[in-house]
Amino acid sequence: MDLKILLVLLLFISLTACSKKENFQGSLSTPSRTEQASRINTELGAGYLRRGNYELALQKLQKAIAYDPKNVQALSTLAILYEQINKTDSARQFHKLAIEADPEDASAQNNFGAFLCKIGEYKESEKHFMQAAVNPFYQTPELALVNAGRCAAKVPDYPSAERHLREALKFAPDNSEALFLLASIKYDMQEFMSARGFLQRYEAVAAPSRSSLVLGYRIETELNNLEQVEIYARKLESLYPGSTAILRDQTIF
Repeated sequence: MDLKILLVLLLFISLTACSKKENFQGSLSTPSRTEQASRINTELGAGYLRRGNYELALQKLQKAIAYDPKNVQALSTLAILYEQINKTDSARQFHKLAIEADPEDASAQNNFGAFLCKIGEYKESEKHFMQAAVNPFYQTPELALVNAGRCAAKVPDYPSAERHLREALKFAPDNSEALFLLASIKYDMQEFMSARGFLQRYEAVAAPSRSSLVLGYRIETELNNLEQVEIYARKLESLYPGSTAILRDQTIF
């Protein structure tokens, strides 16, 4: 999955799912008018961001933070906006403000980890992914673990990547990203039978993609299974005409 798409997906999750323990005191009291205004502006800003209207998104998110400077979702969303418009320093600043506002907010930790991975700070990103993943109130720890695995693979640190991805599968056995990444890593490690196994699990839960078909072609080539090689080649050409040249490229994803 493209990292920009992933970031927006994580943003959506952070605004619609509980990412930390419930604030029982807050649940028993009515939010103040400023808190309500901040939340409404955050939701509006996130909506504009998803539609690519950065100017209006910026206005709404700045207003949300003016109402409530500790609004973690507003801070984290603004950080993602700055990522989208390539203002790296501002993105880092607001990611930090988000986790300073609430270090226990797993979505904010995960988003900051994704940002750090994107700019090549792999080891530092792992700390934030893991802080999100071990949060017992985080509803989707597999997201942070898959991110950690993907980031470790870029180093490359395949043992760490495999460990994180296998852990993700404990929470979500059918997570297609984790399965595809494990298949890719095992291929790179020349463990072709294991790569085939993970790819077959991926194919059982996800529609074929250009990358998965190319990977299948290469795995079966290494295993000298010429019949399956031909099947993958035909599928690739059928679903993605003109893609045969990809088979000569060593880059899978």
